[in-house]
Amino acid sequence: MKLRLCYTILKSLVLIQLKNTLMNTIDLHGVKHENVRGLLDTFIWDNMKRKSNAVSIITGKSNEMKRIVSEILAEYGLLAEASITNSGVVNVSLI
Repeated sequence: MKLRLCYTILKSLVLIQLKNTLMNTIDLHGVKHENVRGLLDTFIWDNMKRKSNAVSIITGKSNEMKRIVSEILAEYGLLAEASITNSGVVNVSLI
């Protein structure tokens, strides 16, 4: 019984840490282009409210997705910088 409780607590702590780590990243793989705006607006706004310094947006290799993301970021006055290590990811400074 105690072992099961310890496992449950540990699992919860790991999930909380993982959630906190991933909150600054959104993965747009598989998202239809017409749905990107709503998701990205919410994601950017939530991170601005939490005073995040930067976020990462996984666009994948699609040039159309990258164009859409860049347009939305421009509306916020933000600039997308391509990741040095992965061309399917853009990094965005929120400060």
